Amino acid sequence: MENFQLIFGIIILTLVGFVIYKNAFNFYRISNLPKDKVKFDIIKPLFKKIAKGEIPEPKLLTKYAFDIKTREITYQLLKEYNRIDLFPKEFNTIEKGAETNLVNWLDFPGDLEKVPDEIEYIEKVNIDDNGTQLYYHTYKFKVYEPSYAAKCGWMIGTVGPYSDVSVPYEKPKVISSRFVKSKYGEVTPKEEVLWTHNNIYLRAPVHNKIYES
Repeated sequence: MENFQLIFGIIILTLVGFVIYKNAFNFYRISNLPKDKVKFDIIKPLFKKIAKGEIPEPKLLTKYAFDIKTREITYQLLKEYNRIDLFPKEFNTIEKGAETNLVNWLDFPGDLEKVPDEIEYIEKVNIDDNGTQLYYHTYKFKVYEPSYAAKCGWMIGTVGPYSDVSVPYEKPKVISSRFVKSKYGEVTPKEEVLWTHNNIYLRAPVHNKIYES
């Protein structure tokens, strides 16, 4: 009986040890994946082709550049592999870059925490900053139920400031929306930009980071 218990105990310990080893190995394998593979996982089919030095089909590039959620990461992928020439030209603008910046910010854990169900470009708003001409791009967006923000209707989002030397997909210094306080129709894009510029951008300790309301 004692021999049986001893053998049974050894078997159990062996199985437990194997499970621990297997889990540890899996953790090691996952945690050591190339950073690019993890970073670009959302556009994996495109990443695989670019990483192999292949030229993706135009429809695949258009698919990810058209999608507001994946547009920015698609641009970053092509830039890292020196293939910006493949990025669809109709999306290679500051306006399109600002739109995807705003959407990804809204989806990030914080206030809205989701991609807007609808988003539309409003206008470019120019401002004079002590003699320097800057501008922001403004958008209106809304979400559907069951989001708590559905009751707000259209809300304004601002991205900027940009200048004459700005380039597409540069990191904006400010991405902002006050949500319920920036309802489209109750606040004009110009008013929202001025509030954003005066209360966020100008109050930032330095102007080389992204600041959000």
